[in-house]
Formats: sequence, C-alpha cells, structure tokens
Amino acid sequence: MSRLQKLYNLYNRRYFGGKLPPKVKVHFSDKIPGWGRTIRIGKMFQIREKNKIIFQVLPDFEILISTRLKERFWNIAFHQTLLHEMVHVDILTRLKDARIEHGPKFIVEMRKLVDKGAYDPLF
Repeated sequence: MSRLQKLYNLYNRRYFGGKLPPKVKVHFSDKIPGWGRTIRIGKMFQIREKNKIIFQVLPDFEILISTRLKERFWNIAFHQTLLHEMVHVDILTRLKDARIEHGPKFIVEMRKLVDKGAYDPLF
C-alpha cells in the first residue's frame, strides 16, 4: 500500500469516521491543472427486477494529487489538498450530491474538518 493510500485511510478513520469508500485510488498525476482532482468513475450493472431491466451505476473514485506536491510530501499544501479532495468524495457518496463543486455543502463539510482539528497539525 502506498504512502498516499495509507494517509487516505488514516484521514478517513480520523476525520470522516471511516465512512468514505475504502477503495478510493489515491495517486500522483502530472496531467491535472491545479493541485488536485477527484474523479468519479462509474461501473454500470444490469439488474433484472419484475421483468424490467434496470441499469445501476456504482461509482468508484480516484483522487489525483499534482506531482508538483510530490517533492513536498509532508508540505501543508499536500495535506490540505488531500483533505479537500476527500470532502468531495464525502459529498458525492454520503450526501448523494452528484455535483463536484465548492458550494454551501462543501463549505459546511470543510468547516467540520476544521472543528475536528484536521488542520491544526498543519500549522
């Protein structure tokens, strides 16, 4: 397991109560603008229910962290970016909000992280 994955798992337990999907892939990428991205990858399944065929999409997620932060792995910006992207995963899964944005729900969830002390060790 990579250092990124271990840190994701630690933050998931510590700040999200272990409620985020455990199999989110976290890795570095040099192909993204900015510091990080959360990508939703859907897998479609066909389900037969009462003579109807229903398609259900079960999302998988990837968190991409810019390689520009790789050299500074324990840098404040790296940890802030990972926590930020984890909030997107939280909103997409727990709150069932399909939009990846920085609106009111996002701000509320970020404030919860601050209240839990997620950013205290970073400063």
